[in-house]
Amino acid sequence: MDQRPLFSLTAVGADIVAPSSPLQRQAALLKAFLNVELFKKVSDFYAGKPIPEDEYFGNTLVRDFDVPRERVPQFIAVFQGNLEYLKAFSPDSTGRPMFQMQECKLLLQTLARPLRVRMF
Repeated sequence: MDQRPLFSLTAVGADIVAPSSPLQRQAALLKAFLNVELFKKVSDFYAGKPIPEDEYFGNTLVRDFDVPRERVPQFIAVFQGNLEYLKAFSPDSTGRPMFQMQECKLLLQTLARPLRVRMF
Protein backbone atom coordinates (compact mmCIF):
# COMPACT_ATOMS: atom_id res chain seq x y z
CA MET A 1 0.00 0.00 0.00
CA ASP A 2 1.31 3.46 -0.96
CA GLN A 3 1.89 5.68 2.11
CA ARG A 4 2.44 8.99 0.32
CA PRO A 5 0.33 11.86 1.67
CA LEU A 6 -2.88 12.60 -0.19
CA PHE A 7 -2.17 16.31 -0.13
CA SER A 8 0.64 18.66 0.72
CA LEU A 9 0.96 22.23 1.90
CA THR A 10 1.92 24.86 -0.68
CA ALA A 11 4.36 27.66 0.10
CA VAL A 12 1.41 30.03 0.56
CA GLY A 13 -0.19 27.58 2.97
CA ALA A 14 3.04 27.24 4.94
CA ASP A 15 3.30 31.03 5.14
CA ILE A 16 -0.20 31.12 6.61
CA VAL A 17 0.16 28.35 9.19
CA ALA A 18 3.84 28.83 10.07
CA PRO A 19 4.92 32.34 9.05
CA SER A 20 8.25 33.93 9.93
CA SER A 21 6.54 37.27 10.60
CA PRO A 22 3.06 38.80 10.78
CA LEU A 23 3.67 40.49 7.42
CA GLN A 24 4.48 37.15 5.82
CA ARG A 25 1.15 35.73 7.07
CA GLN A 26 -0.75 38.81 5.87
CA ALA A 27 0.82 38.58 2.40
CA ALA A 28 0.06 34.86 2.20
CA LEU A 29 -3.56 35.41 3.22
CA LEU A 30 -3.86 38.07 0.52
CA LYS A 31 -2.31 35.76 -2.08
CA ALA A 32 -4.75 33.02 -1.09
CA PHE A 33 -7.67 35.47 -1.34
CA LEU A 34 -6.57 36.67 -4.78
CA ASN A 35 -6.08 33.08 -5.97
CA VAL A 36 -9.87 32.84 -6.01
CA GLU A 37 -10.49 34.09 -9.55
CA LEU A 38 -13.84 35.72 -8.83
CA PHE A 39 -12.51 37.43 -5.69
CA LYS A 40 -9.64 38.85 -7.77
CA LYS A 41 -11.97 40.10 -10.52
CA VAL A 42 -14.33 41.76 -8.05
CA SER A 43 -11.40 43.24 -6.10
CA ASP A 44 -9.87 44.67 -9.27
CA PHE A 45 -13.25 46.11 -10.29
CA TYR A 46 -13.72 47.87 -6.93
CA ALA A 47 -10.06 48.79 -6.33
CA GLY A 48 -10.00 52.14 -4.56
CA LYS A 49 -13.78 52.49 -4.69
CA PRO A 50 -16.31 51.86 -1.95
CA ILE A 51 -18.22 48.61 -2.17
CA PRO A 52 -21.88 49.62 -2.60
CA GLU A 53 -24.81 48.55 -0.46
CA ASP A 54 -25.67 44.88 -0.78
CA GLU A 55 -28.57 45.45 -3.20
CA TYR A 56 -26.35 47.26 -5.72
CA PHE A 57 -23.33 45.09 -5.05
CA GLY A 58 -25.49 42.03 -5.70
CA ASN A 59 -26.84 43.46 -8.95
CA THR A 60 -23.28 44.15 -10.13
CA LEU A 61 -22.23 40.60 -9.23
CA VAL A 62 -25.09 39.18 -11.31
CA ARG A 63 -24.74 41.55 -14.29
CA ASP A 64 -20.97 41.97 -14.54
CA PHE A 65 -19.60 38.79 -12.97
CA ASP A 66 -22.29 36.21 -13.83
CA VAL A 67 -22.85 35.19 -10.21
CA PRO A 68 -26.19 33.33 -10.07
CA ARG A 69 -28.78 35.44 -8.23
CA GLU A 70 -29.39 32.67 -5.66
CA ARG A 71 -25.65 32.64 -4.77
CA VAL A 72 -25.29 36.41 -4.32
CA PRO A 73 -26.03 36.59 -0.55
CA GLN A 74 -23.53 33.82 0.15
CA PHE A 75 -20.89 35.39 -2.11
CA ILE A 76 -21.30 38.79 -0.43
CA ALA A 77 -21.02 37.25 3.04
CA VAL A 78 -17.90 35.25 2.16
CA PHE A 79 -16.24 38.06 0.17
CA GLN A 80 -16.80 40.73 2.81
CA GLY A 81 -15.94 38.34 5.62
CA ASN A 82 -12.62 37.66 3.94
CA LEU A 83 -11.98 41.38 3.46
CA GLU A 84 -12.66 42.00 7.13
CA TYR A 85 -10.33 39.17 8.09
CA LEU A 86 -7.61 40.46 5.79
CA LYS A 87 -8.06 44.00 7.03
CA ALA A 88 -7.28 44.93 3.42
CA PHE A 89 -9.92 47.62 3.38
CA SER A 90 -10.67 50.86 5.09
CA PRO A 91 -14.11 52.32 5.57
CA ASP A 92 -15.21 55.23 3.44
CA SER A 93 -16.99 58.22 4.96
CA THR A 94 -20.24 56.24 5.22
CA GLY A 95 -18.59 53.26 6.92
CA ARG A 96 -18.84 50.97 3.88
CA PRO A 97 -15.77 48.83 3.12
CA MET A 98 -13.46 50.12 0.39
CA PHE A 99 -10.98 47.68 -1.09
CA GLN A 100 -7.43 49.01 -0.97
CA MET A 101 -5.74 47.07 -3.78
CA GLN A 102 -2.79 49.47 -3.91
CA GLU A 103 -1.97 48.86 -0.23
CA CYS A 104 -2.19 45.12 -0.83
CA LYS A 105 0.13 45.31 -3.84
CA LEU A 106 2.68 47.32 -1.82
CA LEU A 107 2.59 44.69 0.92
CA LEU A 108 3.21 41.91 -1.59
CA GLN A 109 6.09 43.85 -3.21
CA THR A 110 7.69 44.45 0.17
CA LEU A 111 7.51 40.79 1.06
CA ALA A 112 8.88 39.71 -2.32
CA ARG A 113 12.21 41.33 -1.49
CA PRO A 114 14.88 39.00 -0.12
CA LEU A 115 15.05 38.91 3.64
CA ARG A 116 18.14 40.31 5.29
CA VAL A 117 19.40 37.96 7.96
CA ARG A 118 21.73 38.97 10.74
CA MET A 119 24.53 36.57 11.43
CA PHE A 120 25.57 36.11 15.04
